[in-house]
Amino acid sequence: MLISTFIKRRILHIRHRWIGYLTSLLLIPLALYFTLQLSLGEWLDADWLFPGILFIMALMAGMLPLWGDLQRNIHTGFFDCIAASPNSGLVIVMSMILSTVLELFLRTIVTATVLIILIGNMPSVLPLLGTILMAALAGLFGSSLVTVWLFATNQRSSHFFGIFSTLLFMIFASGWMIPLENYPEPLASILTWLPTSQLMSAGRSLFMAGQFTDWIWIMAVAETVLLIILSGYLFKKVYSR
Repeated sequence: MLISTFIKRRILHIRHRWIGYLTSLLLIPLALYFTLQLSLGEWLDADWLFPGILFIMALMAGMLPLWGDLQRNIHTGFFDCIAASPNSGLVIVMSMILSTVLELFLRTIVTATVLIILIGNMPSVLPLLGTILMAALAGLFGSSLVTVWLFATNQRSSHFFGIFSTLLFMIFASGWMIPLENYPEPLASILTWLPTSQLMSAGRSLFMAGQFTDWIWIMAVAETVLLIILSGYLFKKVYSR
């Protein structure tokens, strides 16, 4: 199957650059934690920051492989090569995105372990696992949103700016690091309906209160599926010429 090929390809990339990968795996959550504690520690406690850092790491895990594929496409025409396969655009895009799932869970689990050691407080297992799942879903949403952006624009000069802007927007506009209550009321009401905000709300309720009553996060899952389908359509339309 094509997805197994993409997974093996991703594993080979990690093995080839394992020192840099291991360093980023450990240092990025440490840097995020200490930076946020120094800058926001007076207003936000560690338990509130915990889910936000998990979500950032999951989002990076979903986006970084796509960033690498973009670089390869610029220099080698990577997307044109895989578009020549007999597989549909949807299968190709699903394989690209789902091949990052293992990395999503690896990064979030390692991040959770590092944060638990730093905080010195072991949360309940089920709320922790639920928060990790929500973080992985947010990472999948981010990667599917980026693929739509990439294949819709098909403009190499603006790809990197678009990915970086999308990353920053989802971090700062979804209540991951800054409570939405700090934004003006009209803006906060709009941001609350972002899929990434819905996932964070569900993840934070699980982690801090052990409650799983807000099912609005299912909308984020449905929107992720729609984005993947749209990506498959755009991929074949752009690269099957």
